[in-house]
Amino acid sequence: MDKDFLGRVGLSHYSKEEFEPKNIVLRGGQKAILWVHMISGHGTLDPKFWVDDDYYKKNYRSVYSSESVGSHVFRKEHSNILLRPK
Repeated sequence: MDKDFLGRVGLSHYSKEEFEPKNIVLRGGQKAILWVHMISGHGTLDPKFWVDDDYYKKNYRSVYSSESVGSHVFRKEHSNILLRPK
């Protein structure tokens, strides 16, 4: 985990100290690391386990966005939605 990684996933507005690694097992049985934001609980898969590096840059938020109702929500706004008090 470093600032480059956070920039690649659009989370450069966070500090790397706000994340902790969590050991997980992917669907295919492969062991991997999920970097979990300690405040929001949101996790991001370590890039060495990504199938396609461009997926997170181009497609991920188009499909997985909080309260997006099928539209794209930029990464920083997505994080703000997750941290919004309920």
